[in-house]
Amino acid sequence: MFLHRALTNVLPSFQKLFGPLRFYGFTYIAFDLIPIKYRKIWKKVEADSVYKKWAFLILVQMHPYYLECQAGRTMRAYSFESIVRNKEAFCRDLFSYLDLNQKLLPLALSAFSIDSHEGFPLSNTKTLGQYPKIVLSDEERRWVRSVAIDMFGIELRQEDLFATNFPQSYTFGN
Repeated sequence: MFLHRALTNVLPSFQKLFGPLRFYGFTYIAFDLIPIKYRKIWKKVEADSVYKKWAFLILVQMHPYYLECQAGRTMRAYSFESIVRNKEAFCRDLFSYLDLNQKLLPLALSAFSIDSHEGFPLSNTKTLGQYPKIVLSDEERRWVRSVAIDMFGIELRQEDLFATNFPQSYTFGN
């Protein structure tokens, strides 16, 4: 199973996780940590924007799922945005897929009312509104979309860079 999210929503999450300074600094060491095949792609498309670098790292994480599905593996993907939009449809589908008793659905739905990061320094209640929204320029969006399709085969929507061609992805209206 694979959980994916629109890239414009992932970038602020990473900035929140690492903090602004480490968010920028991490991109300088991250490329030494990714598989060689992706380093070779990066050398072909290298760009100077920190947001492009992060978007590339996110595409590197998405690509293996895409390849597995292209190879015919039966896998399931859910978009984070669609889960938030329709929690009940997500739970019903997941329960059905895993052959779980639907009577447990209310218990599963109750878990969404809890901050899963509670007690952690980056919990939603402690950091809400503390980080500016990341706004990608039109040129950065074009670059990300071009790299996604040309190098990874992943189609991204213009407005939020949401993957639209993930096989077996359940998006519940996204």
